[in-house]
Amino acid sequence: MSAGLEVSPQSPLDVQELLDHCISFIPRCSESLRSCSLVARSWVDAAQSQLFREPYAILGSRFYRMENASRFCAALCSSPRLVGYVRALTLRLDHDLELNMKLCSVNFSRLESLEIGAPDDYYFEPEDIPFLHLQKLSSLSTLRSLELRVQQGFPFWAPLFAHISPTIQKFFLYCEIWDTDHSAVPDDAPSVKLKSLRLTLDGSPATRYDIQDIISPHMLRPFDLSQLIALEVHQNEIRWQIPAQTGRMIQILDICFGFLERFDPSALPQLTHLRLDEIPGGVSISVIDSLSTLPLPRKFHTMVVGYSQHLKADQYIILDRFLSCYQSSGPLVVEIETYDKEKAGIHEKYPIMSSQNQLRVVYRAIKDPTWFMDMVAKL
Repeated sequence: MSAGLEVSPQSPLDVQELLDHCISFIPRCSESLRSCSLVARSWVDAAQSQLFREPYAILGSRFYRMENASRFCAALCSSPRLVGYVRALTLRLDHDLELNMKLCSVNFSRLESLEIGAPDDYYFEPEDIPFLHLQKLSSLSTLRSLELRVQQGFPFWAPLFAHISPTIQKFFLYCEIWDTDHSAVPDDAPSVKLKSLRLTLDGSPATRYDIQDIISPHMLRPFDLSQLIALEVHQNEIRWQIPAQTGRMIQILDICFGFLERFDPSALPQLTHLRLDEIPGGVSISVIDSLSTLPLPRKFHTMVVGYSQHLKADQYIILDRFLSCYQSSGPLVVEIETYDKEKAGIHEKYPIMSSQNQLRVVYRAIKDPTWFMDMVAKL
């Protein structure tokens, strides 16, 4: 062979780009990825980038064992290269305060997703939370997604919102909502134009709220919802009416079935995907039948019916008839969610839809938010 010719690689794994791509398909298991990082020097970067990308997703609750978390912090502090691999971080406020402060002190350069939360039975006073340290993370210019999970109401996070990054596009809030005093949220906080908003509100059943109050500039300051594309709201005690300015760009909507009695689709001219959360077994046939009068937008083409396994036979007949008769500008795709992995007997409950080949049965665990999150990711 002449000296001027390059030798072709003997294996696809000799091509670094292919090797990195193959390693990216390995399930995020700490043992597998750690083993890959020890095979050869050319495997190290790809394996470590997957191993450190979402540490909590790989280790789960083991991440917050003091020895594991301490080693993780030590590794990040000793190597800026590893810090650049971290894309998602989860902080548990009910765990060691010193550990959380150490994680906040790391100079994350490419962090995209931040989750801060605690179990439902934990209640904090604002002075218990190291907001000064959390602000360092919430103000990162690389941040795209913020998730807050505590029982306290929205104003609890006011110190965090004072220095929030305007680059955030996805926001998920789980909290109680009876505390509506927003005087602590600064008027000059950076405006955050959201593309996706998820709200799970655990308010008092005795109190009824109006959705147009909850997703108003005052209630969700500093978040700007004028460019919102995806919205998920789970709370049956809310009176449903989306402000026109908020709904004009929404394409994806995930709501409780109980909202439909007060649902006005005309405020959502761009709606293409609608998911109705679990249909209660006690719902009246007249309510199901009334769905046929919904003037859904022309672009609408996918409806997801969540966990309706407890309906009676006559309720299934009405629901099947409604779904089969609804006409959109194109073929209507209907997904029926089930928590039965075998998906047994679902098609028999919707004979008309099944005969028209418009029915798709999908297994999802209860309270699984993957449908909404996957749809947002596609957009």
